[in-house]
Amino acid sequence: MGAGPDARSVLVIEDEPGIAETIALHLQAEGLKVEIVVDGLAALVRLDSPPPDLVLLDLGLPEVSGFRVMNVLRRTPGWERTPVVVATAYNFEEAQEIIRDGIDEFMTKPFDMKDLVERVGAVIRRKSAAT
Repeated sequence: MGAGPDARSVLVIEDEPGIAETIALHLQAEGLKVEIVVDGLAALVRLDSPPPDLVLLDLGLPEVSGFRVMNVLRRTPGWERTPVVVATAYNFEEAQEIIRDGIDEFMTKPFDMKDLVERVGAVIRRKSAAT
């Protein structure tokens, strides 16, 4: 199943190419459009474009950390309400100390791909129902 012209979009910010591609394939199989960004600096540049329906963010990124990306994302006009699912090797307590709030879901690597897809879908549905 491919993504149609009205498909919801997900920005995957993940520095491990194999993980990013696997995530993209699973999300695309659910009919979502997927864009991959491989480091924090590229993610910050991407904030100059229209936001996706959801951001899937790794916190341990090269160039600029995912923590910094999250901080800037929440202060960027048009992006401040974009749902964010964090999928990272950090545990929740470590991440929560730095992020405080602003994430819609949190998953610790390694994660089950089916669970990831279900959570992404649930967050997108909640956002759609709220608008």
